[in-house]
Amino acid sequence: MESLEEVAAREEAERQQSLKDLEQLYEWLQQFEDPPPAPRPPPPYQFRNGLACRQCSYNAWADFLT
Repeated sequence: MESLEEVAAREEAERQQSLKDLEQLYEWLQQFEDPPPAPRPPPPYQFRNGLACRQCSYNAWADFLT
């Protein structure tokens, strides 16, 4: 029969091995993680102020709302 010290040492070794296994699994899973989303580019100049067109002073919102 195992002594308490032997049981404690065996359980500690198993716990350490489980911890190492979990760390390896976590590192392996990292390769499947989605990359962070790329920042969206700014909208084209003509659309930065809603639907207003600066070149011809046409405002689509004004036509839509009337």
